[in-house]
Amino acid sequence: MILFKQSLLLLVFVTTFYVCNAQDKKPTKTPLQKSAELTEKLNKELKLSKDQLVKVKVINDAYSEKKEALDKKIEALENEKDKLKKENKAKIDVILTAEQKKKKNALEAKKDAEKAKKKKKK
Repeated sequence: MILFKQSLLLLVFVTTFYVCNAQDKKPTKTPLQKSAELTEKLNKELKLSKDQLVKVKVINDAYSEKKEALDKKIEALENEKDKLKKENKAKIDVILTAEQKKKKNALEAKKDAEKAKKKKKK
């Protein structure tokens, strides 16, 4: 009976882990695929003429390429910012007492929880 419960618990854990990981991995689209989707959506909603469709596709292609480049720059800057924050935290932690570190960590945890709550509302 105990083995059955352990096996069932393991199965639930593995299934949950698999589902969570599967949700994180969205297939990434190329800028041109994104552009095509934008163009098709506009065409469907607005019933564009052939001339308009060609012009909108050219505009969306340029937009998608530029946006992709900006997204990559933003991601790189966010990674750099996170690294800087970690370095700063480590330098400050070196000079704090154990009690001060504990208090600081509690404040950071509270701040992180508030940020998560705000993100969830959006």
